[in-house]
Amino acid sequence: MKRLIYLLLTLLLSVVLLAGCKENGDAGTKGEDAARDESMEETDPDASEGPVIYFETTDLDGNMITSEDIFSDNRITMVNLWATYCGPCIMEMPDLKELDEELKEKDCAVIGVVLDVSSSDDTKMIDTAKEVIDRTGADYMHLVPWDNWYEDMPTNAVPTTYFVDSEGMITGSCIIGANEGRYYKSLIERLLYEMDQQTE
Repeated sequence: MKRLIYLLLTLLLSVVLLAGCKENGDAGTKGEDAARDESMEETDPDASEGPVIYFETTDLDGNMITSEDIFSDNRITMVNLWATYCGPCIMEMPDLKELDEELKEKDCAVIGVVLDVSSSDDTKMIDTAKEVIDRTGADYMHLVPWDNWYEDMPTNAVPTTYFVDSEGMITGSCIIGANEGRYYKSLIERLLYEMDQQTE
């Protein structure tokens, strides 16, 4: 009986996750105008500052990574939460690769967090994620989720994207749904402009 309940709960969770991916993918896919109203897919615009994010995890090759290793090297780090089953996530990844290359000139970067990789020992899902990365050419850094990732970057659908400053604080609003690289670029440029204005 317990096994049947467990199977039913697992099935229900899978349906919810897939529905979230489809719903948000349809709402924010590359086929739409990237210059749309910036508030359309953003959440909680007043949540521009919060606690400093700190984590220890690994990349998909098993190398130890800390949040400080990543964030301190970049004025803005775009953190893209994605999953291997999510079509809209995969669709935007080639654009994110191009964006990562462009952002290097601005001391910014893109990283991915593969939410359906359960740990650094989850070799099956890591191999699946690497296949997606190879297929899309999105060879920027991808991380295994850390223990309290949901507390740091809550989401109920993928892809979800956060922007983090060099101190490890979330800046601006998170974006739910897939978008063109130029849309993300415009948001990052706005955040950089606001940073520059604050330091003048």
